Amino acid sequence: MTPYVRTNEIRAKIAAALTKPVEQRFWSKVDKDNGPVHPEHGRCWVWTAALFSNGYGVFGVAHKNKRSHRVSWELINGSIPSDMRVLHKCDNPRCVRPEHLFLGTDRDNAADRCSKGRQARGQRIGRAILNDELVAKIKQLLRDGLGGTDIQELLGVDRENVYNIKRGMCWRHVA
Repeated sequence: MTPYVRTNEIRAKIAAALTKPVEQRFWSKVDKDNGPVHPEHGRCWVWTAALFSNGYGVFGVAHKNKRSHRVSWELINGSIPSDMRVLHKCDNPRCVRPEHLFLGTDRDNAADRCSKGRQARGQRIGRAILNDELVAKIKQLLRDGLGGTDIQELLGVDRENVYNIKRGMCWRHVA
């Protein structure tokens, strides 16, 4: 068999797969039985096909790649308003279970992330120079009456960092 014939066979299989209804193609890529169980919302339905680099499922619709949880929402609930996002109650980016999804704005998404403690702060920020232990020491030295310049010299930290900590502009989560 020549490579050309084989290529035509592959193209025919792809064409046949794409003629299946979107719903059938989509749900055939979902595992409803083996996903993690969320304590409040039940078992996740896990996307088993391709993923974007950030862990969200990817599904092709009308020659466009879409996030699988958004496709799930649209299949069950209809279109998504342009100013809305599809958020997860279960915080599982591969989950496409409709009962685990809800609509929200960017602000709702940020509030949800913060309420669940998933935002990067302090030493979890990739470019952080300080850590929780050092910030706690800085705060103690400030309570003891040392000034920013003294702390800078004593600990070798930037005076602006000390200033921002003193004013409560950052590292508020450290006592």
